[in-house]
Amino acid sequence: MIKSQLQMKDYQIKEKIIKEGWQGHLFAVLGLDFSPDGRWMVSSGFDGTVRLWNYRTKTQEKAFFFLSEAIEEVSISPNGRYIVAITSESSKAYLHDRKTNETSQIASQFVLRGVSAWNPDSNQLALVDYEDRLLIIDPSSKEEVFQMKIDELGGRSLSWHPSPNIAVGLRNGNIKILDISKRKTLITLDNETFNGHLGQVNGLCFLSSEILASCADDERVLVWRASTGEMIAKFKGKLGAVSLHGKEDMIAVGYENSLQIFSLTESEPLLELKHGITGSVVRIEPNKMTVARGLRENEIVFWSMENGNEVFSFKGHKKTIEVAAMDLDKGLLVCGSNDRLINVYDLKKRGEISHQMGGHSEAVSSITILPKLSIAASGSYDDTLRFWNYVDGTSQGLITGLPLISSLTFINNTDIIAVACSGDFSLRFYENMKILAALDEVHQDFINKIISLEDGTVLSASDDGTIKATSLNPQQTREFLNLGKPITEMAISHDQRKLVIGCEDGSIYLVKYPDNVIIQESKISDPIKSITFSKDDLLILIGHQATLSCWDWNANRTFTVGEFAEPITAIFPIDYSENEWDFMVCCLDESIRRIEIVKGADTIESREENQMSLVEQEISTPEPIISKEELDLDAEWESNTIKAIITQLKSNISKVTQLLTLAQEEFAAQVFESGTFLKRENLQEIVTLLIPLINEIDTILSMAIQYTTGLEETKIHNIDGATTIPSVQELQDKSKKTIKIISEIINWGSRWKKPNSE
Repeated sequence: MIKSQLQMKDYQIKEKIIKEGWQGHLFAVLGLDFSPDGRWMVSSGFDGTVRLWNYRTKTQEKAFFFLSEAIEEVSISPNGRYIVAITSESSKAYLHDRKTNETSQIASQFVLRGVSAWNPDSNQLALVDYEDRLLIIDPSSKEEVFQMKIDELGGRSLSWHPSPNIAVGLRNGNIKILDISKRKTLITLDNETFNGHLGQVNGLCFLSSEILASCADDERVLVWRASTGEMIAKFKGKLGAVSLHGKEDMIAVGYENSLQIFSLTESEPLLELKHGITGSVVRIEPNKMTVARGLRENEIVFWSMENGNEVFSFKGHKKTIEVAAMDLDKGLLVCGSNDRLINVYDLKKRGEISHQMGGHSEAVSSITILPKLSIAASGSYDDTLRFWNYVDGTSQGLITGLPLISSLTFINNTDIIAVACSGDFSLRFYENMKILAALDEVHQDFINKIISLEDGTVLSASDDGTIKATSLNPQQTREFLNLGKPITEMAISHDQRKLVIGCEDGSIYLVKYPDNVIIQESKISDPIKSITFSKDDLLILIGHQATLSCWDWNANRTFTVGEFAEPITAIFPIDYSENEWDFMVCCLDESIRRIEIVKGADTIESREENQMSLVEQEISTPEPIISKEELDLDAEWESNTIKAIITQLKSNISKVTQLLTLAQEEFAAQVFESGTFLKRENLQEIVTLLIPLINEIDTILSMAIQYTTGLEETKIHNIDGATTIPSVQELQDKSKKTIKIISEIINWGSRWKKPNSE
């Protein structure tokens, strides 16, 4: 799969996806919001990201922020242009402008609560701070319009539907409806006058310009006429409601592990879903009878409000690539993950996992390999160093008591391993699992990277702003360079004459070795996460967050190679020839890509540069309702969508094939987490059910490929039963049939997993 080509002057960039990554959050989903037209959904999570979903195609469009702390609140402006995110620990707010692709902090002088609301015109944003102030921000200028002190203001309790009125919920149970234009309170819905709430208001939502719904700690859900305070309906809820959102006369209220659906015309809940997994936030999709909920286990699940059936879900990461090392000759990529496993990917087999090596009790923090012996060493936050044969997956030994291992390297031409321990800022050296030397307090802060040089010297880079040079014979450490700023990455050139250094502030330095003279300097926007030389040392590839940049240090210019869905964790040079360079890039989401850079080739202008993207088109002409004309998608959008479908189907075929192989070869395989072992007849039944599924997916794939081929000649219209070309209609029918087969498998599996079944 080749992505759109990006150009910078006389460079041509090509990207080939070897292995697709996971979409979705790494940990709990904390925030969720829809655009009013239902086109876009945003989610925020404990992993420090905000993700934009195309609800029409059910795919993730982009991930933002990549902060080092959880993002507890996210909201999207009604016109879809702005996304605001609020962090949970530092209580800061960030605003992303999708039109300019710029992100900036707003209301930086305030300590903010995790709540926000947009006015219908998208030109004012409401925030709340811990000093009980309501803040109104202009998103275009990012300046404060005004602030208003409101005693007892708190909780997740803002709703701004009929401009200029905004509803705010208070800790004492009162609800104030404010006229922002006049800076005054229109009405206070309290318990004394209106029989209002007795406990903190946890959720507010305007169902229309006049009707307001609220939920609170007093275990009640109330529906009000906002202008008069008349109570239209009230329901018995449960303590701890975390969010509320409505559509017409329907209300969804979420609790820790259940979800209730209310109708204004009924006295009892229409539906209650108990799913056993703690949830965080609830939203009703604006144009359908579907309720979405972000769960604590990296998943967003959608249920039908009519029958309570699960419609679909967005599942997050199962594995990650936190650190990696590559054996190019064997075509193996050895990766450490936050799930405590070391995964070995076979790059000659489309990035399939060859095997997994387990033993660490905490996330894997560092990996290094010794290719001539096929030995990998892995460090972990569990304070252990483990050795493996990464070809066959067998364990080769264990060293304990190493505080906070942050980086590893084998010393060149030896089997001596150097270990950076950031728990005590020491360097330790081992040979055959016996300690050779322990050098205490080499640095004064976290040690981010150590590398080995051909002369046996080990360079270590630290947040203390220094690079130290350590040797064993004689045993000594000296300061090589002091930059006075946290150093996050470094790499040595293949000729051992140049050292490239990346810093937390985005600064990059090219240093002559061993003379420690700075040759060139450059700077980019984000902290440097990974860096490497090309094999001929002429180019330097830089990973900073989810962006890959290239530094032609001879010409002293830096250009963007590409932007990915997740942060870049490792870059490996693969090959080069005259004016051509190849690299392998690994991202946190387990995706693996091959990047080719060609200099002096005939440039191909990027589609992104010459044609407005779908996002830009929709931002420039926002509409509150999706019309049939708006759904007449152009050929490019159709092509991108169907390619995404093809990629997903290919992935599914691979997974099903693996399961079939397991079923045929391992009749005693333990498949379900329940601990029950399958019998031969059980596996035969699984095979019987899954083989038709493979045939169906294969048929869909073939048709989708034919459909994509004909896109340039035919424009497709697929709107609520409108006429479509036969191949598209047949594709839809086949998809429905496949879904039915999958449902049969799920239903059968559910019956089989009951305690009394075999």
